[in-house]
Amino acid sequence: MKEKIINFINNKIANLIGRIILGSIFIYASLDKIAFPREFAKIVINYNILPEKIAIYFAFILPWIELFFGIFLIVGLFVRVSALALSLLLLVFIVILIIKSLNGTLANCGCFSVSQQDSNDGFLFHIITNAFLLFLGGGLFCSRLKKISLAASHGQAKDK
Repeated sequence: MKEKIINFINNKIANLIGRIILGSIFIYASLDKIAFPREFAKIVINYNILPEKIAIYFAFILPWIELFFGIFLIVGLFVRVSALALSLLLLVFIVILIIKSLNGTLANCGCFSVSQQDSNDGFLFHIITNAFLLFLGGGLFCSRLKKISLAASHGQAKDK
């Protein structure tokens, strides 16, 4: 079973599909935030996690990070770095969404739209979706890591 999972993770078609899915979702998620930066900044400030000035800067930078790493995944540049960075963002998003949904202090997560209002059910959907995307990003990261380690060990065997 473990071998089947590893073979699937290292499958070129599965890797490409995963890159397109994860990259497209992050590109889509970035567009509304880039188009309406002030509204997104208000959402980030409402999370009450960062000091207001830092939250404003973060709100202006985050969508561009999502956009560029999403593009990198789709075109196949810096795949491991992009998958790792987006997976770390997803992990942070999941933790924050869980905390904020449990205490009911967030009306809009700002995940895809700055104007979308979410109920607690909406937060559950975002948590589950983010968990799936985290799994996908982890698979992309591991597939590249596995290929590199196999190539490195094969190269070492030739040198000996």
